[in-house]
Amino acid sequence: MGWLRDGLAGCEKVISGDPRLAGIRLHRCLQHTKQNLKEAAKKRDPATGETRLKNTELLPLMADWLVQSAWVSSSVEFSCFWESVMARLRASEAPTDWREPLFADYLEKQKTTCTLSV
Repeated sequence: MGWLRDGLAGCEKVISGDPRLAGIRLHRCLQHTKQNLKEAAKKRDPATGETRLKNTELLPLMADWLVQSAWVSSSVEFSCFWESVMARLRASEAPTDWREPLFADYLEKQKTTCTLSV
């Protein structure tokens, strides 16, 4: 089993089902991922033109969560944690909800492509 580190093949190739990449484990530099997260938060959503993350106070928290969740040993815990974050980002009913559906949509897209890019 090999490791792929920020290589040209990228995660899209790994999840594409290419049999030559079977057994590859993708390693993405956590520092680059945090930087991508911060840059993406400032970008505008292509569909609406609005900033992806309106409440910038959430950004340092999300960067911390990204680092902390990288060390969670169980994939069940990892999934549960990020599902709760995504639900809070999308929620808008309670005063404590974060009301950030554009950023949640962005993160959801990145999860399915494994890129977390701007």
